Amino acid sequence: MSQHDYIISNDTGANVRSDLNNALGAIASVNSGATEPSTTYAYQLWMDTTNNVLKMRNSANSAWYTLPISPVANNTVDINGGTVDGITSLSVSGTSSLDGAVTINESGADVDFRIESDTDANAFFLQGSDGYVGIGTNTPSANFHISGGSNQVFKLENTAESTFTITSGASSTLASTSNMVFATGGTTERMRIDSSGNTTPGGDNTQDLGSSSKRWNDLYVGGGVYLGGTGAANYLDDYEEGTFTPSFLTAPSSGTVTSLSGYYRKIGDLVWIQIGINGSGMGIASFARIQGIPFSCGPESVTGTFVRGSIANDGHGWTLLTNGTSQYYMSRHPGTENNYALSITYRSV
Repeated sequence: MSQHDYIISNDTGANVRSDLNNALGAIASVNSGATEPSTTYAYQLWMDTTNNVLKMRNSANSAWYTLPISPVANNTVDINGGTVDGITSLSVSGTSSLDGAVTINESGADVDFRIESDTDANAFFLQGSDGYVGIGTNTPSANFHISGGSNQVFKLENTAESTFTITSGASSTLASTSNMVFATGGTTERMRIDSSGNTTPGGDNTQDLGSSSKRWNDLYVGGGVYLGGTGAANYLDDYEEGTFTPSFLTAPSSGTVTSLSGYYRKIGDLVWIQIGINGSGMGIASFARIQGIPFSCGPESVTGTFVRGSIANDGHGWTLLTNGTSQYYMSRHPGTENNYALSITYRSV
């Protein structure tokens, strides 16, 4: 290892030859030394043996530039953030090819990684502090954060037509400030959630909700359902069924009433009720009147029948549900009975 000022002075033949040999030795060893050559030239090379880096003098001959070539490892470009060799950046233009594994930031430093496109300064951004990845943003707030303007922001395409799965271990949110469209077969719209939260199919009267082999379990509807059409006549706004507890407003004229029970079913404004009366020796000399009907009768009074005991042996009587009320009348009948069965269908108010 040697250095030389590359100035050959006039001297005797042996001394000149020795000076030339020293100059050639300096060239052969790339001016290697622990300190820089005392005489420097523009574009001169110097092997800095203190830091094990190769340096080149700049064009103004005013400073040394460290070259990203490792002199101590084969086929290695040595960029180490300035802690060892002083190289802090690498600029590459044109086409480059990497064949093999590449590790960036192996030391785990809190530094960001960014790729810029011709129109987006943050085409790809990796945030060093938390590992969040941003597309179109340099402030990602989630593991994968995409931000875009008027262009299509996010597209998942599977040309093999196999299953696409999104898995989450907790609650997930898929949000849009405008319409959210779901399509199959390329761009054929199948379902849309608009900005007001309304969910509509891709076409009018073209798609099913469930199938004969893939049925939904329970359907909870707060409003009504249009069945078979979109007019008022197709609108069903209520269905319910259950029990109620009727009582006598005017009891049978004789005998003992043990219990009354009621069951009802309501579809829209159409109500069907069934009442059972149990007791002993009950008789109705004029009429009996029952209250506690679950829905008042509509604009028209309705008549029905009741069965006393066995209809084959004892017969039946008439009932009346008066319009605008929930009072249920039973007609008189001869004799006494231990049980009655009443049933009537009517329109509610």
